[in-house]
Amino acid sequence: MEELENAEMQDKKVKFNFENIKSLIRNSFRINKIIWKQHKALFVIFGITIFALSFLPFLRSSVNGKVIDLLINFIKTNTLSTVFPLFLAFYLIIDLIYAISGTTSDYIGYLFYKFLEETFSLLVIKKKGELDIATHEGSNFNDFANKIDESGVWHLQNFSDRQFYILENLVRIIIASFVIIQIKWWLVFIILVGTLPEIYKEVKYGQRVWSIWDSKSEVRRKYLQYKSYFSTVTNLSEIKLFGSVKHFYDKISDLFNNFQGELKKGEKSKYIIGLFTDSFSQIAISLVSIYFIFEVIHGKLTIGNLTFLLASVNNLHGAFGNFFSFLGKQYQDSLFVTDLFKLLDQEPTVDYKKDGVVINDKTPKIEFKNITFKYPNTDKIVLKNFNLTINPGEKIAIVGINGAGKTTLVKLLCRFYDPTEGEVLVDGVNLKELEINNWYNQLSILSQEYIKYYLLAKEAIGVGDVKKLFNEKLIKEAAKSSEAHAFIDEWEHKYDQMLGKIYKEGKELSIGQWQKLALARIFYRSSPIMVLDEPTSSIDAETEKNVFERLTNLPDDRTVILISHRFSTVRYADKICVISDGELKEYGSHEELMEIKDGLYHNLFELQAEGYR
Repeated sequence: MEELENAEMQDKKVKFNFENIKSLIRNSFRINKIIWKQHKALFVIFGITIFALSFLPFLRSSVNGKVIDLLINFIKTNTLSTVFPLFLAFYLIIDLIYAISGTTSDYIGYLFYKFLEETFSLLVIKKKGELDIATHEGSNFNDFANKIDESGVWHLQNFSDRQFYILENLVRIIIASFVIIQIKWWLVFIILVGTLPEIYKEVKYGQRVWSIWDSKSEVRRKYLQYKSYFSTVTNLSEIKLFGSVKHFYDKISDLFNNFQGELKKGEKSKYIIGLFTDSFSQIAISLVSIYFIFEVIHGKLTIGNLTFLLASVNNLHGAFGNFFSFLGKQYQDSLFVTDLFKLLDQEPTVDYKKDGVVINDKTPKIEFKNITFKYPNTDKIVLKNFNLTINPGEKIAIVGINGAGKTTLVKLLCRFYDPTEGEVLVDGVNLKELEINNWYNQLSILSQEYIKYYLLAKEAIGVGDVKKLFNEKLIKEAAKSSEAHAFIDEWEHKYDQMLGKIYKEGKELSIGQWQKLALARIFYRSSPIMVLDEPTSSIDAETEKNVFERLTNLPDDRTVILISHRFSTVRYADKICVISDGELKEYGSHEELMEIKDGLYHNLFELQAEGYR
């Protein structure tokens, strides 16, 4: 498949570079700053325990070597040194402190791990809520955000946890090197050379894993999309009836195997390299150990010294290996952490004014003035020199074939995007100048793709305006307006009924019932401007008629903007706006437009009416 080949080409472009090392250091400082701000005392205690865990093994092996020499001397002379009990007690105290430090370190590490999981999970959710829709709809951002969602924050948690163990191993390297240098400096060099290949293995594998994860984000997105076709009864019903189960299964299998195949290839490569690096490092440590043994044979070292030095050699070898291994893994996780911080630092595409103009509760006049618009990174013009004025309290319908630009008009009204040319005016003020949340308070929007809230029925309506504190009286009134009350009232728990089969006692709704609940949220919100995009597409004709009667009978100061393909409903609007190819072609009442015998509205109306004759 072409997309897989492109992904593999991108995979080869990732290089180990100095910029990523700088990012690693910046990421460490940034994470530690967050931890320090919330947990200063724990941070200090954790640092102390890490130092203790680094230093105490050397002190213990030193005391252990001294105890061995004292025991050997006792065997030779049959005289036990007076300091023997002191060293024995010292040995026990060191073990006790080491155990306490280890337990404390594990506990604080666990607290930090959970703190980071909660903190950054919430930061990501908060950031997604803050970013504008234009940013979310961008394909590049989708790839980026999906990669973060799929990998989670555990890379960051491991990155934070591991930096302390890198420090621990660095301290061990310094202490062990100091000890061994007292004998011969070049012994440290041999151990270092023996363990250097370890970092090559970890970094090579680390950059490869990140590269696959990064470059194949679009492939993974297709995999997750295809997989979703098997996740709900509705989706399964359709693909079963169409006989396309095997078709999508094969696609999922191909995508999954390709992605996992690259990871397995990387793991095999790591294994082969590991055979060489592990063997090479073991030869290096064996050479150093043999040197110390010959020093004992020549009487230059005691058995106790040998024990201490061999422990130091093993400590140095282990610390070198862990240090480079952890650095390689840290490099790998840092690439993910960098992506996470890029998401958190993402600037919105649309620039909202923090101190923008606040409009009062009076229903405003809306003007689309000389609007031309095309979506980012596209050349197709969706709206061309579009002009429309909606006076306060008007009930206006917008009609046109699919792709005419109707929904785009709503997105501009919500300021999900800014016009390429022209301006949207609210009581004469450019929409760009308004405080966005204040503007959203004026709007009630029902889009074609509404959320199915798996909540209590009253909550599924009440989320339309949480500032009303789930006023049950207003919730019931809204449900009656949308015709949802009829089926809710039949339930045993009525408005306290849990929705959705994902819960044990949850109730699954029909598409029409879900749409009625969505309509109820709009009535409950009761904003000055109501925008409804195909609000009754899944509702029966009688209910549709009742709902539109309520919409047209709203107070005179309530503006209603209706987008619909059903001409039986739009005919009751005060004015009808007909859009074709992004341009306003016709405008007027139903009667006025029907008088234009060769007009677009007249033809579409007659075409639809013909189906009912």
